[in-house]
Amino acid sequence: MSVTVGGVDEVLTRARAGVRRLDPYEAWAAVTDGALLVDTRTDRQRARRAERPARSSSTVRCSLAAASLREVGLHRATDLAGGVEA
Repeated sequence: MSVTVGGVDEVLTRARAGVRRLDPYEAWAAVTDGALLVDTRTDRQRARRAERPARSSSTVRCSLAAASLREVGLHRATDLAGGVEA
């Protein structure tokens, strides 16, 4: 069996398909209503205050983490559009 990987853009498109991603205000409202917000950055990334590119690794990691949670049955799992930078 052959597996073809289409790159980061294709993987992200599949991970985000059919998912309503939250903006920062919606994320805050969800948290105040009891949603759990998980920071997927590493300790090192959280400690760093440097500027990041538009699509940072934390944004990619967040989308993939949310997709993984949906695959195991947490169907309302989503991510923050723009990542922590937003």
